[in-house]
Amino acid sequence: MAEKRVLGIISIVLGGIGLLLSWVPIINNLAFLLGVVGLILGIIAIVVNRKNKKTLSIIGIVLGILTWAVVLKTQDTYSKAVDHAEKSVSKSLESSSKYSENSDTDTSSSSSVSSTDSNIKDWTQADYDALPKGDIMNNGAGGANMEDVIKTYGKPMSSTDSSVNNMSTRTSIWTNTNGGLTANVTLSFMKQDDGSYLLYSALSSGLK
Repeated sequence: MAEKRVLGIISIVLGGIGLLLSWVPIINNLAFLLGVVGLILGIIAIVVNRKNKKTLSIIGIVLGILTWAVVLKTQDTYSKAVDHAEKSVSKSLESSSKYSENSDTDTSSSSSVSSTDSNIKDWTQADYDALPKGDIMNNGAGGANMEDVIKTYGKPMSSTDSSVNNMSTRTSIWTNTNGGLTANVTLSFMKQDDGSYLLYSALSSGLK
């Protein structure tokens, strides 16, 4: 006998639409429902056509089952992808937190270094007058060592190196402000064979 096709056709249509939508995230929840309805209608169509052909009914049932399977697989895949993304974000946040902690540690270290710099003093006229100046004809011998000057007064604002007739020199300028007045100290050092610098000439302005 001929198959009663109405339920079978509806089952196929719903199953087909559900299968098409089953690949789309979020929307595949609707596809799952369409698959369920299509499967139920397919089963009803088989019961209605128990003495007739059941081709359309079987196709509707198969499409409903395929829709279920694809939806479940797709959601599992997307769920794993979301979990992976969350773990990646968590690791990034942890790395940022560790970096921030390290930065705080570095800042603390810098602060401790700065605190030792509190021993550095400003220039005074007495300090300037007390600087030993070396003999320029004897490669600056007897002059103050530049490293000792830096330990006492800090690094200069600027330094300029020059070389004349195989004689290397370095001219450095220190600046400090006392009572709103700017004082400058310009020292010229001569490079020694061991790489150190000895003072051989000095100029100043604004010192008290």
